Amino acid sequence: MNIFIINPKAGNKMGLELIPELMNLPDVLIHVTKNKGEAITFLDDIVKEFPHSIVYSVGGDGTLNEVVNGIYDTDCKLHIVPFGSGNDYYRIVKNITEQSVDVGMVNERKFINIASLGVDADIVNHVNHDRHIFLKYPRNIIKTLVQYEKKELIVDSEKKLINILAICKGKYYGNGVPINPYYTLDDGVFNCFTATNLSNLKMIKCFLEIFKEKHLDNNHVEVSRIKNLKVSSNFPIMCQADGEVFEDTNFNFQVMPKKLTITNRIPDNIKRMIYR
Repeated sequence: MNIFIINPKAGNKMGLELIPELMNLPDVLIHVTKNKGEAITFLDDIVKEFPHSIVYSVGGDGTLNEVVNGIYDTDCKLHIVPFGSGNDYYRIVKNITEQSVDVGMVNERKFINIASLGVDADIVNHVNHDRHIFLKYPRNIIKTLVQYEKKELIVDSEKKLINILAICKGKYYGNGVPINPYYTLDDGVFNCFTATNLSNLKMIKCFLEIFKEKHLDNNHVEVSRIKNLKVSSNFPIMCQADGEVFEDTNFNFQVMPKKLTITNRIPDNIKRMIYR
C-alpha cells in the first residue's frame, strides 16, 4: 500500500493538488491532516493493517516528524515529498536509493534530523508563531540572537551556561543551516555541538561561522560523539525536535540505530505524478 500523509497547508497547498490524480491510482490511501499530532494517531492504527507500506510524508519537517513517530520501528518505509519551507532532512536523503537510518529519541519523542536546546530552539519557536511568510527564518534568527539570555543547564551532571546545544543526525536545520557538516545517518551515534557562555555579539559571530561551516574552529564550540545525553533545568525550557517545539525541565536523548528505512524506490506512476 502507498499511504499519503498530506499537510494541506504546506507548499501553497501543493499537496492538495495531488489528491484528484492519486485517487485514480490503485493501492493508494490518502490522509489529509487537520490537527497537530493527528498523523501519528492515524499511522499507529493503519500500519497494523498495512504493515509493509510506503508512507509518503507530503509537507515539511513538521509533517515528516509526525510520520517518523507514526512508523518508527515498523516494516513500513518512508518517502519524503518536500513541500515544506525548510525540508532540511530531505536535502541529504534526496539522492539515496534506499537506506536504513538512525532515529533519535528525546523524552519518548522521536526525531530523525536534529533536536536542540538554547537559542536555536527559541528561534524555531518564534518561526512557528510568525504569521508572516516573507523572510521568516532570517528575521527571527536576528530577533532571537539579539534578545537571547543564556540558560543554565545541567548537562550530564555538569552545570553549563548554554547558548546552543544541538544533538544531530542530519546536517541542516533552520532552513539550511549546516550545523553538522560531517553527518552520518546510520552509525548509531549523535554528533553533539555545544556553545557555552557566549555574549550575544559572539553568538552572532558563531552563527555566521555555522553558515560557512567554520564553527568547528571556534574555541567556544565543543563537539562530541554520544549515544545518549541527560539535560536538566530548574525551570521549563524549550526543546525543538525536527522543528516541533515542547517545554520540559528534564530531557533524555537517546539514539536508536537503524529504526527506519528511507526509500526513493516508489512506483513509476506515482513518481511521474509527484515530480512532473
